[in-house]
Amino acid sequence: MNILETPIEYLKGVGPVRGELLRKELQIFTFKDLLYDFPFRYEDRTIIYKIKELDPLMTYVQVIGKVENMETLGTGRSMRLHVYINDGTGRLELIWFQGLKWAKQLFKSGVTYLIYGKLNYFNGILSIPHPEVEIYDPANEDDIKTLYPVYSSTEKLKSHGLGSKGISKLVKTLLPMLEGHLEETLDELVINEMKLIALSKALSQIHFPPDRFSLQSARLRLKFEELFYAQLSVLYLKHQRKSFSHGHS
Repeated sequence: MNILETPIEYLKGVGPVRGELLRKELQIFTFKDLLYDFPFRYEDRTIIYKIKELDPLMTYVQVIGKVENMETLGTGRSMRLHVYINDGTGRLELIWFQGLKWAKQLFKSGVTYLIYGKLNYFNGILSIPHPEVEIYDPANEDDIKTLYPVYSSTEKLKSHGLGSKGISKLVKTLLPMLEGHLEETLDELVINEMKLIALSKALSQIHFPPDRFSLQSARLRLKFEELFYAQLSVLYLKHQRKSFSHGHS
């Protein structure tokens, strides 16, 4: 059996329950369906800002820093967690209104964290409510500073760990498994004439583009193929009609 036709539940990290949800919620039945479930947008994480560079007019930003201190304010439903990080150039406030206990467990003293989220400006103070947080490893900076794929999901999928980030992890698991199994669909002459990249490279870059040029190259290749075969289909139908017409004249 072609590896692309493998049922999705057999991919590591999926299993029967998640597999059923992917089928019902996103119509992802096979490895091929997941491969062709492209991101609908990308978050630009190619820049890591210094905290002193942050501006109220910015939207989504990425910074690194260590925890300076944290405090819980308010009571009952108005309780919130404030975490203050510092990168040596300035101080930034992170806020959680939900999941306070979980958020507290994210941070340890002396550890440098990578923070990503939507910048908020209120009463002269910059903050990021409910940011994404992970331990910063300088050795992985090339993987961090990238265009980050955002995939369609649903509340049911999110409740089973298959939000955009979860789906991204599945695609990362799948791509190495397909090396050597993705057959080229265009003639080499066409690829060279149109200056297109290989199909396998396009499918990898459409999910995880290292930069905007790579994303553009992937989109060009996949869009060309779609239009190319659509045009061939139209020409084939015209030929069939013409043959049918001559056969009955």
